[in-house]
Amino acid sequence: MENPTKIPGRICVDHVGYTVPDLDKAVELFVNVFGCEIVFTGGPYDDAGYVWPGETKPERTPMRCALLTHGGTTNVELLEYQNPGQKDAVPPRPCEKGGAHICFFAEDIEEAVKVLRSRADVLVMGDIEKEAGGAIDSADWIYTVTTWGLVIEIMRWKPGELPYEKTTDARLVPPPWYK
Repeated sequence: MENPTKIPGRICVDHVGYTVPDLDKAVELFVNVFGCEIVFTGGPYDDAGYVWPGETKPERTPMRCALLTHGGTTNVELLEYQNPGQKDAVPPRPCEKGGAHICFFAEDIEEAVKVLRSRADVLVMGDIEKEAGGAIDSADWIYTVTTWGLVIEIMRWKPGELPYEKTTDARLVPPPWYK
């Protein structure tokens, strides 16, 4: 079916981005725990570099950034703004409007959880859950949250063994080692 509002040509996800209060600590977590690689870092820059709708000029706030890559498949952008007017806000939970998270597939989810439980900057939210019924029956998952409010899910599932695969030719993208 043609969709006249679809962007023409090829399009793909370029990166996911997260604002963090301490760029160095966030980079350490993503590199040393999740195996990301630093592509480049930048800043500090004098302003955010964009004019938000309803505003007349860029917000004057020093900003630093780091671009990371993970597994040759995903780019992750980490942004640190140093605006003295910013308030520490509780980020929305995944079930609330504006809620977001990043999910890492872990072949050994139990060991991944042990590593995360050993860190002072990550709170593991309960125990590993096993999906019971539905499209991803038998998938394992758990939420964690960093001390700065980034929600990180850890998940494990087996390509070719999920119930939804019996109802459609569409497939989730598996981890690269399953290809």
